[in-house]
Amino acid sequence: FKDIDSHEKAYFLGLLFSDGYICTQTLSKVTGIAVQLQDEYIIKYLYSALQLKTKLNYYKNSIKLSVTNKGMYEDLVSHGMVENKSHSEYHFPQIPKEFYNSFILGYFDGDGCITIKSSGAIVVSICGNSKTFFVELQKVLKDEFQIESRLNQEMKPSGNYLYVLYLRGRKNQLKFKDIMYKDSPIFLTRKHDKFMKIPC
Repeated sequence: FKDIDSHEKAYFLGLLFSDGYICTQTLSKVTGIAVQLQDEYIIKYLYSALQLKTKLNYYKNSIKLSVTNKGMYEDLVSHGMVENKSHSEYHFPQIPKEFYNSFILGYFDGDGCITIKSSGAIVVSICGNSKTFFVELQKVLKDEFQIESRLNQEMKPSGNYLYVLYLRGRKNQLKFKDIMYKDSPIFLTRKHDKFMKIPC
């Protein structure tokens, strides 16, 4: 991840920003990510791309990849990833603009949601704990892709605040779909399939 010079790398950077973590364990630098078992192909794709030999861990209904590698840790930190990010502020990474869409798709696959209600109403949102990141993400969507959104501050049951970015209406939802999926070689098929159900 030293240089984000492909849509594949940008996607996984986004996925790690949302669903992954970095931490220091004694003298080791660790990068990890866990997903639902139904999405294990995403982890296996990353495992293969990184040419890893470490063991994948299965537990209950999930799969986890953990990598002890100082270089990988430092590369992610250089792009703005932080330890304990669930309780920290962080920035939208400074990567080439041509890869913004794949980074955002990776982040969406980690912390995004599509809800198609029985009434026909459709809600597309992305959530997270960093206000700084979401303010910058909202600006990127508007300035680079002309996608309008609304940023809400909502309270979780724990009492902590959560920031939720909602795409404004069908036009912006469809634009998001067309732009974000057009370059990445990998994505969560279950979320992609939901997007395909949004009528034009």
